[in-house]
Amino acid sequence: MEVVAEEYFYSEMKAKEEAKQKARKEQESLEKKALESMTKEERKIWRRETQREIIQWMLQYLPKQKPKRTIFDPLKYATFKGLVQQSVDFAKEHSLNVHIYTTEESSGCISFAGETLLCYPEHMLTLHKLMQAADQVHIRAAHDADLGRPIDIDGGIRIEFWFDCFRELPLEK
Repeated sequence: MEVVAEEYFYSEMKAKEEAKQKARKEQESLEKKALESMTKEERKIWRRETQREIIQWMLQYLPKQKPKRTIFDPLKYATFKGLVQQSVDFAKEHSLNVHIYTTEESSGCISFAGETLLCYPEHMLTLHKLMQAADQVHIRAAHDADLGRPIDIDGGIRIEFWFDCFRELPLEK
């Protein structure tokens, strides 16, 4: 078998994270030794100055928050509602459990769960519509959380499509 591509993005990211953790621990050790040699008053001043510097540094990189108003978006909600029956039919056709609900924060979720999620190209129209309309898609292993939900399946797979049925508009001044 010929290997066409083999990259280690996850492994490289993990190695970088481990190096950062090691550097952070060394820095903390050095700071601890330096703080031990200071008087109580010097430590208070050092902490105050350090906190002020950190805040100033963070403020220059954080985006400036503009006042916003969150409003319900009836078009997005109608899109979500329009996909509900298609999702139920899809779940029935592929023998999947389906869990559809809305939250108090004006979001909706369509979740499928099953032992496998096998779908041939000719059956993918519903999944394609869901992916196009959803704001977020989560794919993960399913597990039984003992909540009695249809998506609680041990050792299966779960895919969730999240719809934000609201918009944030900037406030005019």
